[in-house]
Amino acid sequence: MKRTFRNLLLTVIACCCIFSLNSCGNRITQSEAKEHIEGFLAAIAEEDYTKAQTFLHPERPADLESFFLKVEAEGDIDFQAGIEIKRYTEFSSTLYDG
Repeated sequence: MKRTFRNLLLTVIACCCIFSLNSCGNRITQSEAKEHIEGFLAAIAEEDYTKAQTFLHPERPADLESFFLKVEAEGDIDFQAGIEIKRYTEFSSTLYDG
């Protein structure tokens, strides 16, 4: 009886692990991530903050115009001159924020 219960318990735990790992399958490819980043930065360079907003998660809105204008003023930076990506250091994505 103990052995059957143990086997059943191990089977349930294994199934839970398999189903929890399955939720991690909705990732984007490296090229999709680069395309997304480049689209966001191109919108910022064009001062199209409405378009840039579409690249952000809907639950994490931001006032991009005031943010980037403040960064430009404080750092003596001109994003409209273009934004060059010199290198990508790491790619990481998650389906959930928690």
